[in-house]
Amino acid sequence: MILESDWGVCGMQISRGESVLPERQQRLVAYWKSKQVAGTWPGRRDINPGDVLGALSTVSLVERSAEGFRFRLTGSRLRDLFGGNLQGKLISLIDRSVEEAGSASMDLALETGRPVSGSRKVMGRWHFWLRLPLLDEQGRPRLVLCADELCDDASGGVTNRHADETPATDTSVAA
Repeated sequence: MILESDWGVCGMQISRGESVLPERQQRLVAYWKSKQVAGTWPGRRDINPGDVLGALSTVSLVERSAEGFRFRLTGSRLRDLFGGNLQGKLISLIDRSVEEAGSASMDLALETGRPVSGSRKVMGRWHFWLRLPLLDEQGRPRLVLCADELCDDASGGVTNRHADETPATDTSVAA
């Protein structure tokens, strides 16, 4: 399924139109949208982990602070992608290219109040990422619900897309 909405695609380059996401991430976007009230994006308290059990291993919750973006919670499959548990760590302590692209995509999600997604080739596999803005407990735009998934092919496991559609690729980060 291709989601039809305005999407910021891949780091700093914005594209309005369709974006290919793995099915698990499509369901997460639909869940996030279902939690919106009168066009206002959901808050952390609106997200029930029990409602998104199938995505929990690929999800992280990141908070923007004066020091930068810090991982508050991380799913177990993210260890495969980033090589260890990131809970409590600043994103700047990872890899510089990851920090730049990650911070840019999270800033964009928080500034626009919209989902931001993209993909890039990493270690011979495709990294599909999704950033969903959330309000913190005080109603401030400081949290980002992130989903990161490694797939074997560029379709992200999406088999019902049209032959002429190609997945978004991250041109701001070297593969």
